[in-house]
Amino acid sequence: GVDDDCDGDVDEDDAIDASTWYADADADGYGDAATTVITCAAMSGYVSDNTDCDDADATAYPGATEVCDGDDEDCDGISDEDDASDAATWYADADGDGFGDASSTDTACYAPSGYVATDTDCDDTDATVSPVATELCNGVDDDCDGSVDEDDAADAATWYADADSDGYGDPSSTTSACSQPSGYAATDTDCDDGDSAINPGATEACNGVDDDCDGDVDEGVGSDWYLDYDGDGYGDDSTATSGCSAPSGLYVADGGDCDDTDASTYPGATPGCDGGDYDCDGSVDNDADGDGYADAACGGDDCDDSDAAVLPEIGGGCALGTTCLDVLSNGYSVGDDDYTIDPDGFATGLDPFDVYCDMTTDGGGWTAIDYASDLTFQQHFTGGDTYQYLTSDFAFELDDDQISAIQALSTEGWQYYEGWCEHVIHYYYSAGATYGYAFGFMFFDGTETPYASSSYSPYDITVTQDGCAGNGGEGGDPADATIFYIESPLVPVVNVQCRDCGDTFPEYFGSPLTDNSAWLR
Repeated sequence: GVDDDCDGDVDEDDAIDASTWYADADADGYGDAATTVITCAAMSGYVSDNTDCDDADATAYPGATEVCDGDDEDCDGISDEDDASDAATWYADADGDGFGDASSTDTACYAPSGYVATDTDCDDTDATVSPVATELCNGVDDDCDGSVDEDDAADAATWYADADSDGYGDPSSTTSACSQPSGYAATDTDCDDGDSAINPGATEACNGVDDDCDGDVDEGVGSDWYLDYDGDGYGDDSTATSGCSAPSGLYVADGGDCDDTDASTYPGATPGCDGGDYDCDGSVDNDADGDGYADAACGGDDCDDSDAAVLPEIGGGCALGTTCLDVLSNGYSVGDDDYTIDPDGFATGLDPFDVYCDMTTDGGGWTAIDYASDLTFQQHFTGGDTYQYLTSDFAFELDDDQISAIQALSTEGWQYYEGWCEHVIHYYYSAGATYGYAFGFMFFDGTETPYASSSYSPYDITVTQDGCAGNGGEGGDPADATIFYIESPLVPVVNVQCRDCGDTFPEYFGSPLTDNSAWLR
């Protein structure tokens, strides 16, 4: 208050001890450090504190109450701290379902990561459990309402009142629940919930009641009844029907009739001999060996009813084997004799037929292929010599199919061909000092031996006697014949060809075919 510098003014602003004052525009007692004056005494609107962080807001100053509004009310350089007066409580949402755990909290102006505003999650480890979840029958309080598996659970079952306690419910009386309520059943198929003896699991009885709830009364119970079309007192099993009384019509109490169109066929009927099953026992009558054929002794077809391997063919006859070798192998041989064979097997193709069997030569089992006639000793060709077959094949006792069937099962064969001659060369022919066969054979299947060749290869043919080599004077004498021995499963020979047998003077040849059968095994 003194004019220290004698300039006529007292306490000017440049006084060495003048103070700095700060504008307090919002009059909150704290000034703006950016707006100042220097005076010895305070000026109106100015204060000595320069810590106001917002001199336009009287609520913002050091020590003011922080609130969650985005401003720094207490001027500590931080806005909306967790200790703001109106900071909210947030709840941990560990399972991310939008509902928090009331026991795990945090306070902040804004939700921290992993926190939510609601605290109603009853299991924060399971995202399927929350106040908005659907309640299910699983032993869990899915919707956090404090109850487990309520009756209104989404998958609650429908239960049906079971008044008679038979395990089957009344479809007209229902309730929903996760577990079976007392007095209720899972099925709704009881047709009378007042009678425990009536339900789908009951046994139908002859009582005029639908015991098993299938919509029918007295069905399938009582006795079996059979249609007896032929009136023999026994019905056909396939027509069986059950009932408390016989249906109207031709129904009887006994079944088992194996032919309900024949009154002579029924259980206990007199057996027959024609291959039928008159007594309906499932087997052919009078068939001791069980081969399906009745004993010939009573008029049937089986010529040996003690051996099931001996079968009659459909067309008749009893074959002992497929070939003579088969007969021998089966143990039915009684020595060289006639036997019945069936080369193509039982019940197919050929009927059995008789053949002569050689059961002794070279181990036996040879089947004879017999000729029906000889090759007559006469002149068969005229007009000059050339290779040519007879115009007709040789005839056999068996037919072609029978021979083919035997041959199909044979791997061995042999035959002698005895050629009677007069001026005919049966073995070889000489032309210009070149020798070739003058006599050739055709086998049963049409195979021909080579001619004009020096060998019958590949066929195993040898000449055991060459009586015709003299070419004249033989006169058909067997002692002067040329004899061929053929070893081949292609036998029998069905035709012959001759090269030197057509000259104008008589050139005769022939063969006693019936004395020289072919043999196959």
